Amino acid sequence: MRRIEAITGAKVEELMDTVQDTLNDLKALFNNAPDLKVAIRKYIDENAGLKKQVEEFMKEKRRRTESQTGRECQRNKWCESGESHHSDVCRRSERYCLPAER
Repeated sequence: MRRIEAITGAKVEELMDTVQDTLNDLKALFNNAPDLKVAIRKYIDENAGLKKQVEEFMKEKRRRTESQTGRECQRNKWCESGESHHSDVCRRSERYCLPAER
């Protein structure tokens, strides 16, 4: 057995006013777009595209940083070792480059 509840009269009008106010606020957020659904979908798609762009930029930055770190290690004649850490440790892949003993 199910129980069905209904609202009527003033409560319905109050609820509809609240729904209409919410819709008006949403439209205002989207520059009073005539088709709110389309406007929201557009912003969601644009946001997803921007997230992908940021991810690609971050990958490229990581590649450049790793490449630059490798060149610095070679230029300074650093050797790869994971045995100890000190102040001028640079990270390359999963290993550390430390200054070679002189």
